[in-house]
Amino acid sequence: MEAVFRTMSRDSNPFETFSKKQNTPEERCAFTVEQLQNIWTTLTSDSFQMLHKEEMKVLYKLALYTGARCGDLCLLKWESVNMSLRTIKFMPHKTAKSSRKKVEIPMSDVLYSTLAELEMTSDYVLPKVAERYQY
Repeated sequence: MEAVFRTMSRDSNPFETFSKKQNTPEERCAFTVEQLQNIWTTLTSDSFQMLHKEEMKVLYKLALYTGARCGDLCLLKWESVNMSLRTIKFMPHKTAKSSRKKVEIPMSDVLYSTLAELEMTSDYVLPKVAERYQY
């Protein structure tokens, strides 16, 4: 913006007296084991109601065992899942336009057995979650 005002009004810049905003990095902490257990207990409780609960449980495990971003997991396709090699290989949305590098994540036993139980009724691993996410 400063360059625009310098070009348009050669005499003064209305932003001259403004001080720059301090860059304060956001800090995040990883969940503790206890917090993760509490989330799972709530998610699996019969009294806890939510849309597409069974797929959301799979989404939780995908997030826990891959560390991938939510959007990438919500839109994960079966073509990215190699059950015989026990890997998940996809291009993260965040890097799709820049580096175009795919990430390859090995599946833990828990994640492998969870995905093995799913039916392949759609291109998406979690079709109801994918539809909801895109909506």
